[in-house]
Amino acid sequence: MDSDTILKQAGYCQAQGVKRFSIVCSGGKSTKNEIKKICSTIEAIRNNTNLKVCASLGLLDKDDLKQLQSSGLGRYHCNLESASSHFVKVCSTHTTAQKLKTLGYAKEIGLEVCSGGIIGMGESAKQRIELAFELKNAEVDSVPINILNPIKGTPLENQKGLTDEDILTTLAVFRFILPKTSLRFAGGRRTLSSQSVQKAMRIAVNSAIVGDMLTTLGNDIKRDKELIIRAGYEL
Repeated sequence: MDSDTILKQAGYCQAQGVKRFSIVCSGGKSTKNEIKKICSTIEAIRNNTNLKVCASLGLLDKDDLKQLQSSGLGRYHCNLESASSHFVKVCSTHTTAQKLKTLGYAKEIGLEVCSGGIIGMGESAKQRIELAFELKNAEVDSVPINILNPIKGTPLENQKGLTDEDILTTLAVFRFILPKTSLRFAGGRRTLSSQSVQKAMRIAVNSAIVGDMLTTLGNDIKRDKELIIRAGYEL
């Protein structure tokens, strides 16, 4: 996407009351040329809106992160995805240690950090607790919690889904382990019943990613704002 398209979307989000806007790329790591283009886009967003800017650009080094920070980036995102004991079973291209190194670089230069995961990928309840403590030890500011939505043609297409009770229990445990962290609804929440979504927001979830996800549909801004008010939160 070019900078003008991204800037237009950022302006739309600001008009809807969104406070934070994220630029996300696929792949293991953005190239130097991509970083340069993204820096220009971040500068344009900061110069033309009041939005705080986040980015999720893969396993960057400290110099890349400093360049982004100089352009106006305030928070960097890199999901751990699953507990390190389970991550090796679902990913072979990189490691939890590499992800933690990137998050460490971001914190070292003064960026806020966002990191979470996907529950329901065949991990045990104990491994979900392990993930929560790994995020706690990484001192993350925001934890997006995704629920696996099996996609046909992928290795986990036949993975049995978690029950609403499993998901709510996981969210509650995350809140106990991470009492001051933003726990953020992310992908897959459409698998929950409306009653469970309300329960999730009462017991744990206090923020949300709005809009579509990488491979699945998300919630629109209007519906999320209504949901937040119904759950008893202030925007």
